[in-house]
Amino acid sequence: MSTATVEAAKPLSPLAVRLNEHLKAQTPTGAPTLADRCDSCPQPARSVFMFSVAPDPDGTGAEAGGVYLCAHHIRRHIGALIGDRALLSFWVEPVELSHFDGVDAPRHNAHKSGDGLTDA
Repeated sequence: MSTATVEAAKPLSPLAVRLNEHLKAQTPTGAPTLADRCDSCPQPARSVFMFSVAPDPDGTGAEAGGVYLCAHHIRRHIGALIGDRALLSFWVEPVELSHFDGVDAPRHNAHKSGDGLTDA
């Protein structure tokens, strides 16, 4: 029996199913900018999770707040974040989801062909 047959028979986790569904509908409009940083460390943000928040008593009118995470913190906390009932939406760099079993995301390819500058 080949490895592909064994993997095909393995059921997907609920997290993998949800992430696959999300990737099909994800658009680049929610992506963090180059200036956005992880809320837990100084690394660049690779995801944004938007949550509904309670009305501010000071009257600022904010109804949502974002959590920005780097690649390391995505892998550490994504299960808890997307399971939160207050989650409104989220955007995750697709290549970062390739670390999860069963998620149909492109893998990062660090190998360059040719001279490494032109792919020639």
